[in-house]
Amino acid sequence: MKKYDWVIGLMPLAPILAYILFTLLVYFFGPISWDMSNGVAVGLYMATVLTITTAGYLCGVTRKKVASDLPSKSLIFIGAVSSCVLLFPSVYVYTGKLPWQLVEVLANQRATYMSFLSHESSGLIHPFVSFLRIVSFPFVFLVIPLGVLHWRKIGIAGRLLVGMTVASWLLFSFFRGTNREILYLAVDFLSAGLLLMGRTAVSGKLRRVLVARRWSLTIGSIAVVMLSILAVNLFVDRLAGRYIEQQWGSIEACPDPRICADPSKVWLSYLSPKARFAVTMIDSYAAQGYFGLSLAIGKDFRSTLGTGHSPLVARVYSKITGDTSLYQNSFTSRISAEPDKWDDSIHWSTLMTWLANDVGFAGALVIVGMFAFIWGLAWKDAVFAGNDKGAIVFCLMMQLFVWLPSNNQLMQSPDSYFALIVWTGFWLFGRSGIAKSTLKIGRYSKEP
Repeated sequence: MKKYDWVIGLMPLAPILAYILFTLLVYFFGPISWDMSNGVAVGLYMATVLTITTAGYLCGVTRKKVASDLPSKSLIFIGAVSSCVLLFPSVYVYTGKLPWQLVEVLANQRATYMSFLSHESSGLIHPFVSFLRIVSFPFVFLVIPLGVLHWRKIGIAGRLLVGMTVASWLLFSFFRGTNREILYLAVDFLSAGLLLMGRTAVSGKLRRVLVARRWSLTIGSIAVVMLSILAVNLFVDRLAGRYIEQQWGSIEACPDPRICADPSKVWLSYLSPKARFAVTMIDSYAAQGYFGLSLAIGKDFRSTLGTGHSPLVARVYSKITGDTSLYQNSFTSRISAEPDKWDDSIHWSTLMTWLANDVGFAGALVIVGMFAFIWGLAWKDAVFAGNDKGAIVFCLMMQLFVWLPSNNQLMQSPDSYFALIVWTGFWLFGRSGIAKSTLKIGRYSKEP
């Protein structure tokens, strides 16, 4: 593999490793004083996770590449229309709200979130709407990756469809009072941007594009920074609205008894109440999964036989069989009980803990390595062979690894789990029959 190709090949791995290391540093040294009784075990296990992830990714990215095309315009149309058509039925079914209540919803996100939780627990969600969202999500998910990659080819109509899809995600987030959709959008755009940069680099045009479009890129970068600041402020205000109703001057940075800023850390005293709450919540989101991991890692393994890696699968199994005892074997269920009381429906425990419910913590390492292999292989196909199916799978894997310190987000909801199964299966099936015609890494050149 050529030196320049190695740089391109490692383009997504480096930021993800840096991000996971950052979350670990926040866990060990951030404003929250987590219980570190199993701190050494967590540190050693996460070092192994990072090593396995790197090894799996490198094994994938050094494999032969396979090219494949998709009818991007048609698929973007299907995904965008599905997203927009299902928006308002979904809003009503999932939250009980109506479109003209948007101003009311934005004015009080705390009440919106509590209303959503109450509506969800009431069992009023219509199964037909849920089914439509599940079967349409593989199309909805591809809109942003393919829209960004083919932005110049899809025309004004295609760009409008991408914008409408983004708007539908944001509106659904506002009506539910949740941050999940916004985080999904952010990771999707980041992933698609990496893919576009990688493809441009492979074509040998990256330097020329950076020079020719330096002013538009500068303006775009400033816009991204401003939007990021706005998003962080929205994130903090929403979370504050969930936990408290007082003014900022009376806020304590302690949304949960075990998620409290340590007052002995002098630098926190220099921050305003809002800033103190903000850094505490960022620490909580980035690092609380490691606390769940620390509670689980010292317990004995009792397999949940393939049903415990996802709360969705566990619920389906319980409904079909009436057996609720199997999930009680899981690490996540046992740390929810006394004396830990780390509720798996509220708090996070990392991707590995959820996988370990089925296969133990050693087995979870193997599965993480397999996901990393798929991640690297998808990047190889997507960037070096222009494979759009690989691009979609790569974006799904980026979601999985970004959420790794928190939970098994990709397999928690039926829509994203179905999209993962459909696109990974479709992409791997396409690879299997044409292995002999694959190309070596580097600038689309065929083997001699």
